[in-house]
Amino acid sequence: MLQSKGITSETDFYNVKFNSGGKITFQLASVNAGVNGIAVLNSSGSVIVSKNISGPADSVSCYCTSGTYYFRVTGNSNQNTNFNSYRFTPSAIPSGL
Repeated sequence: MLQSKGITSETDFYNVKFNSGGKITFQLASVNAGVNGIAVLNSSGSVIVSKNISGPADSVSCYCTSGTYYFRVTGNSNQNTNFNSYRFTPSAIPSGL
């Protein structure tokens, strides 16, 4: 199970607002066995890009316009009976740089 702010679930969501368009990246590190997917979603909840985790560190990137986006981390508590843990870093590179 994933844990975010003390709430246990199989999926964590984080929202980020970008004031200008450009490339956004969501990097995961220190991933353990139960974390198995990452994705970027638009403000309507539609998946823009997603991928299965392939190691203890992974990332997903896409080019987006300004607006609110969501990063989703999914896990499977059957793969790890302890809490699934990870560190994440969102970043943005504005268009034109």
